[in-house]
Amino acid sequence: QKKKTQFVNMKRGKPRRTRNSSLPLYGRPRTRVAKRRRQVITSALLLCLMLICSIGMLWRHRGSTVPTPQLKTTKSTIKRPQPNVNMIESNDNLEKNEIEETLRAHEKEIFFPSSTIPIKKATAPVPIRRETPYNEKLMPPTSLNKIPRLDPYRIKRELGNDEMLNDNDCTNHRRSIPMHAKALDIVQVYSPPEDGGPLLLCIIYTYEKKHPAARIAAQTWLHRCDGALVLSDKNDTDAYAIAVPHTGPEAWGNIWQKTRANWRYIYENYFDQFDYFVFGGDDMYILASNLKRYLASPEIAQKTNSGQPLYLGRRFKANGNAEKIFNSGGAGYVFNRQALQLLYDVFDQPFCQPNLKGFWEDVMVAQCLKKAAISTQAYDTRDPQGRERFHPFTPGLSLLFMIIYF
Repeated sequence: QKKKTQFVNMKRGKPRRTRNSSLPLYGRPRTRVAKRRRQVITSALLLCLMLICSIGMLWRHRGSTVPTPQLKTTKSTIKRPQPNVNMIESNDNLEKNEIEETLRAHEKEIFFPSSTIPIKKATAPVPIRRETPYNEKLMPPTSLNKIPRLDPYRIKRELGNDEMLNDNDCTNHRRSIPMHAKALDIVQVYSPPEDGGPLLLCIIYTYEKKHPAARIAAQTWLHRCDGALVLSDKNDTDAYAIAVPHTGPEAWGNIWQKTRANWRYIYENYFDQFDYFVFGGDDMYILASNLKRYLASPEIAQKTNSGQPLYLGRRFKANGNAEKIFNSGGAGYVFNRQALQLLYDVFDQPFCQPNLKGFWEDVMVAQCLKKAAISTQAYDTRDPQGRERFHPFTPGLSLLFMIIYF
């Protein structure tokens, strides 16, 4: 009787394990069933979400026929942008003393050479500059007297040869990431405009630990832009990087100060030499020929030639607020010269929060431009079929965000 009470308790008509019992718990099978049931319910919800996304996509593009472009796979069929000889002419205006002092100070041949300078192609009007002086204490800590001018054509000059690309590496990459390879199969790589198109400066920001990623960017796509810059916290000739100091530490939570300093350096050195400026992180990838073709389209060229500031990228709503639209920093965003000047002119304004320490630099850029002298908001860059041109996420996440937010 004592042994029986240790193993079985029939008081409530159910077998029950007591303190001294070594029998298996009666509730364990129920736990496994409940766990399996939760997994089934979760899978069913995910399938329903995917079905809703697919139906929304079909409904969004109802009545429109979208041709499926064919990917140009062979190297001989892909027309890569070629260097424009007319872009460069001899520079007789720069003082030799300034160049010699710069090279002596840094002892690296990564700065602007005295033999190359681009022809100034930009003819569009720019906004009227403000009359009030700048508050240098609130401006980003960047000065032409301290930071040399990086040669924007070095990457194109040294890495602009298509033969440097290894076809075997590209094939192995496609095999290792099959889903991304399938997504790329529906992307058409266009040839650049016949006249070369507008001058495009591509800028990526990074830090010392990520310099290998900057080198990969230079070898794969940066050299296809008219000019290219790698802005970092340390000088590195191998990574084509130059150090641009900023207020506060080099940290993810201080990217706004880093971005302010980078844009000031870009404006003070390259504003007159390029028509458009695309800016993003070291993990960004740009199809330069496709972007230049879009910037040369009548839709964009007409607005730029009329003097309208353009702020191009992948639009988002800040916290779902339709009044606070910004372009994603992860996808990269583009300024024309008018928009860049507006941003530079408001860096020390209170509404631009010059002392803020934060990682939401893309939201702050949009806020500064919206409250500038000419209020500028993120431009809708989708094509006539409603497809995005700038992509901060994988294809699946991009589709989900497009249905939810726009």
